[in-house]
Amino acid sequence: MRNAVIVTVDDDRPRAHTLAVHHGRVLALDPDGVRGRTEIDAQGAALVPGFGDAHNHMAWFGSALDEVDLAGLSDLGTLYDRVAQRAATLAPGAFVIGAGYDDTAIGGHPHRRELDRAAGGRPVVLKHRSGHVTTVNSPVLDRIGVLDGTAVVPEGGVVVRDGSGDPTGTLEEQAQNLASALLVPYATGDLARAIGNASAVYAAEGLTHVTECGIGGGWVGAPRASSPPTSRPVTPGRSRSGCSSCPSPTCCTPWPGTRATPTGSGSTWASAPGSATTGSASAR
Repeated sequence: MRNAVIVTVDDDRPRAHTLAVHHGRVLALDPDGVRGRTEIDAQGAALVPGFGDAHNHMAWFGSALDEVDLAGLSDLGTLYDRVAQRAATLAPGAFVIGAGYDDTAIGGHPHRRELDRAAGGRPVVLKHRSGHVTTVNSPVLDRIGVLDGTAVVPEGGVVVRDGSGDPTGTLEEQAQNLASALLVPYATGDLARAIGNASAVYAAEGLTHVTECGIGGGWVGAPRASSPPTSRPVTPGRSRSGCSSCPSPTCCTPWPGTRATPTGSGSTWASAPGSATTGSASAR
């Protein structure tokens, strides 16, 4: 690659303009007399080393790519429509799982009875964008013992109720664990697909390695078969960052895992969004 503005992260040689890559690995910067089998004119674009993330919820993010996308909505009606659309594709009794809704943008939290109607009786679990709130419908409240009064709400958790004492379906903080217990452990095939989907997004955005900080603690080992692959394409640009992305009632403890395991490998190069791309990004 020639005619690039290459950021080397080397104080002795902060910039270069030509990059040689061999089998996906950096071979040389500004080499003399080297010609490539394939040559790219970067036309002055910036080229930077691949980014690394030392605290990343890769499995959770990848799982969210399979779920109903509720980010960016501006009204509750659209949320209920999306739940209904996904429910129509599922077998009776299958969970409708969504992620990313923002009550401040859509006018409040979804209500369980509206979710009952939208999902046609299927259980619904919708995760707030903050990770500190989950909203569920009546079948889920029934399973976890809220409707008959047998639920033991963990300390620090709140089951939200209306003025008459009727549960609305919103579970705050540690009360989310009542719902999450119905979903784990995940089938290993589902987790493998989630990590693969996240890898595709990360690599497209220049993230070449991450440290997964929560894939244990009950996430793995479901005897059931994996779910069918999602029909929704994986689209670069859906990364979430900061503590608002932690899938946990207790930021930043993953929901519900605890053990960190590395994924990916470094020393490859990838572009920042909007810049030239070279080398390869991988995640295992």
